[in-house]
Amino acid sequence: MAGIYSVNAQLVNRFCKALLDLAIQNNAVDTIQQELQQLGAAIEQSPELKTLITTPILRREQKLNAIVEILKKSGASGLLVNFAGTLANNNRLNLLPEIVTTFAEKLAEMRGEVSAEVISARPLEQAQMQQLQTELSKMFAGKKIVVTPKVDPNLLGGVAVRVGSMMIDGSLRTKFEGLSLALKGAA
Repeated sequence: MAGIYSVNAQLVNRFCKALLDLAIQNNAVDTIQQELQQLGAAIEQSPELKTLITTPILRREQKLNAIVEILKKSGASGLLVNFAGTLANNNRLNLLPEIVTTFAEKLAEMRGEVSAEVISARPLEQAQMQQLQTELSKMFAGKKIVVTPKVDPNLLGGVAVRVGSMMIDGSLRTKFEGLSLALKGAA
């Protein structure tokens, strides 16, 4: 299984690099990023689209025609339509969700950005977000911090921040869980 994963990861990286290079050459980086995000969201929300890109039952030509038609009707750029067509011709449409994620990561890396997901029990005020962004900027010197706020009422209070694989959890829920475990251990 690890071999399949590494082959897919290599293919995803190659396709992303090619798309990013073409987007840079065509001065369309932001457009492609936005269109890929929309395509990724559509794949997540549409079981039919997910089936189209993953099913081995449909022939290559059927997949090619369908994805090209879908993208054209959605108003996607010719670059993305051609890219998806190349994926379909190579029987690689199933890599699209990974390509969407990897493209965003490579673009952020190229721009010197770090993505931070901030999870709180209720929406944070602008001053709180600014303070959090300032603290994160200190932790990741030289990087631009792109904060994505999310609300999770299950946290009860406090904030949890995810940057890449690192998680900083200052939520009340986690503190209560730790206290509960400590009390159970003492009993």
